[in-house]
Amino acid sequence: MRKFFIIIVVLAAMVLGYLGYAHFSGGAVPTFGLAIGGEKAKIRALTLAFFEQVKFKNSNVLTNFVASDADLSEISAYLTRTLGMDVDGLDLDKIMIKHIELDSLGTRARVKIVITGHNLVTRKPLEIEKIIFLYNVGDKWLVDIKNLAS
Repeated sequence: MRKFFIIIVVLAAMVLGYLGYAHFSGGAVPTFGLAIGGEKAKIRALTLAFFEQVKFKNSNVLTNFVASDADLSEISAYLTRTLGMDVDGLDLDKIMIKHIELDSLGTRARVKIVITGHNLVTRKPLEIEKIIFLYNVGDKWLVDIKNLAS
């Protein structure tokens, strides 16, 4: 009976440790459908969904991730500035989020991303590391296409 109790306690500690890490990492590890990770998890999911649409060149859906007054030409210009060339000349392979930082009010976020892929024009691999900004409107996070950091 004592061994069984020790095994249960160790397993419970491991599960709590994993879930604690998942929460404080902002949902960077699988959470099996549990809503943990807070705002950072929402930002991570939105950023990955945004760049997934870019990867599959689904430009009409990109308007759902930016301010309602933005048009497709502004989004295209933002992506060209962010990626260093036109999206049509890129084949994106992997989008990785390295770091998410929230301001003290929880209304703005900086996301450091690394994008790997291939330049279809030169046939060379590329790795782009950028910081993108997001802002919170109500309960929805939007990509700030007007600002771009290095």
